[in-house]
Amino acid sequence: MTTGWSNEETFKFIELCQNQPVIWNPKHKYHKDKNKVNDAWARIAEEMLVPVSEIKRKKETFFSSFPAES
Repeated sequence: MTTGWSNEETFKFIELCQNQPVIWNPKHKYHKDKNKVNDAWARIAEEMLVPVSEIKRKKETFFSSFPAES
């Protein structure tokens, strides 16, 4: 899974991220706690069976593909 992700893997990744609001919700009380955020990324990586570095690269790809509205 290190090159391209299937649609199923991508949807699983999105769902796992949605279940970790500490990552994406700036109002979450632990959003600025790097240890809590890193733990959340580690949980996603463990579930996806890929390294955290690949999970974070995928996140960056998503953010660059879907820029925030102004």
